[in-house]
This record gives sequence, structure tokens and C-alpha cells, in this order.
Amino acid sequence: MEYDVAIIGGGPAGFTAGIYSGRAGLKTVILEKTAPGGQVALTNIIENYPGFPGGIEGPDLMAKFMQQAMDFQVELEMGPVLGLDTSPEGLEIKTDSGTYAVKAAVVATGADAR
Repeated sequence: MEYDVAIIGGGPAGFTAGIYSGRAGLKTVILEKTAPGGQVALTNIIENYPGFPGGIEGPDLMAKFMQQAMDFQVELEMGPVLGLDTSPEGLEIKTDSGTYAVKAAVVATGADAR
């Protein structure tokens, strides 16, 4: 599977990177190990995100991120990343579902609640 950009992590930062990459016309895949949205998807209400002065529920915000990314033909693949190696053409990212040959990767693996 060949892409211009692979983004490791499907939280807000990963989807933002995907939106920018897809909008630039780059063939992009987001690789997420568990569920899209990361910590935000588990948050009941987010009151400090620009554009939503009354707040927005985490899953609703992530649905908007996902839709915008899909509008730019960004693909989402589920499963853990098992390894990342350099290659003459760029990078190879190994997952349970195969190997991704990419020119660039963004690591956006997010945060965990403390």
C-alpha cells in the first residue's frame, strides 16, 4: 500500500494533520490502533475548543474531524503499528494488515488521562 503521508494516531492532532495533508492533495492514511478520537472521544463536554462557545461533546467533535478528513479523501485504517523502517523511497510502516510504503510520516500518538 503506497501513500504520500501516513499519520500514526487518530486523535485530534492526527486528524488535523490528515486534513491538512489531504487538502494539499497528498494521498494520506491515518493509522489508529484502537478507536478514532483518542482521549477526546471519551470526553463528555469540551468547553474550550474554538468555534464552540457553548461546548461540544467529544464524540461529536471527533465526528466532525473525521468527516472533514474523509471529505479530503483521507483514509482510516484500524490496528496497531508494529514497526517503522526507512527504505530507499521513504519509510515502511508495518501493521497487522500489511506494510505501508510512505514518503513521510507524522507521529501523533496523543495523550493518556492521568
